[in-house]
Amino acid sequence: MARPRKYASDAERQAAFRARWGTITVNIDQETVETIKRIAETYDVSQSEAVNQLCKFALLNRNWLSGVAFPNKLLPKMNPD
Repeated sequence: MARPRKYASDAERQAAFRARWGTITVNIDQETVETIKRIAETYDVSQSEAVNQLCKFALLNRNWLSGVAFPNKLLPKMNPD
C-alpha cells in the first residue's frame, strides 16, 4: 500500500515549498562567488545551502542591528594569501 500524498497536486506542493523558503536576489562580487563555490564543493552542498548557512552563522554571531555593523557601508576584503 502506497503512502498517501501529502499534497493534492504538484502545484500545491510547489506552493508549499515557496511558502517555506524566501527568495532574495543579490549581487555578489566575483571573488565571493568563487569562495562560495569552493565551500559548496568542499561540503558537497548546493551553493544556495552554503549561502543560507553562511548567513545564519553571521546573523547568529553578531548583532547586526546594533548600529555599528556597517560604519562605512562596506565590509573589508581579506587579502589572498
